[in-house]
Amino acid sequence: MIKLISPVILLCVSFLCFASSTEFSLATGDDNLDHALNALNKIVTSEKTDNFILQLEKEYRLPQVKIKKLFDAYNFTAAEVFMTIAISDLTGQPLNIITRAYIEHKTKGWVYVLDQLNLHPRSIEFKQIKSDIDSILNRSI
Repeated sequence: MIKLISPVILLCVSFLCFASSTEFSLATGDDNLDHALNALNKIVTSEKTDNFILQLEKEYRLPQVKIKKLFDAYNFTAAEVFMTIAISDLTGQPLNIITRAYIEHKTKGWVYVLDQLNLHPRSIEFKQIKSDIDSILNRSI
């Protein structure tokens, strides 16, 4: 009986570790922003991705092809796409630099990338990211 239970426990623990690491990749260091990003991921379903891309195109004046590349080539979630574009816009760093920084440090979460760019929770830029996501969530996607 113990031999059968051990693999089941190991499987459950492995799943919990994977699930928490997947969620952790969005960690920004701000609970409200993390909550908003998770809400965005729930709202932007595959049927609503095109509307979300249009909204980002208008908001950030970015070609749709660049936004779609984040979804398709990098398999980013809506929250990851939003954060990449918002950070690029606010810092003036090219989109591919922010994308690469996030991919390389994804397990450390957005908090690490933000810290490397000196975007801390009390900074004007960080507050702008929070304002932007609230604006997106308040509009219908």
